[in-house]
Amino acid sequence: MDECLLLDAGSGGRASQRLVSQCFLRHFANPLLERLDDAAELRPAAAPLAMSTDSYTVSPLFFPGGSIGTLAVHGTVNDVAMLGARPHWLSCAFILE
Repeated sequence: MDECLLLDAGSGGRASQRLVSQCFLRHFANPLLERLDDAAELRPAAAPLAMSTDSYTVSPLFFPGGSIGTLAVHGTVNDVAMLGARPHWLSCAFILE
């Protein structure tokens, strides 16, 4: 693991994978986390129940084809749907520098 945490660790790419595998999995190892899903499956539930929160840092806030808000909502809905759950509510995440 690198000595310092860089901003690209939140990019969803290789740096994110490295952070999760070298830091979080080692300390919080369990079968559900080791699946590395983008959403958490909450059990027990009669129907598939999942939770996900996406957050982004994009500049500018509005860009051709969308905005930071639509990007966050669509990403979260997709993560939940990939576990077979239906989105009913949205959570809110803030990135404060």
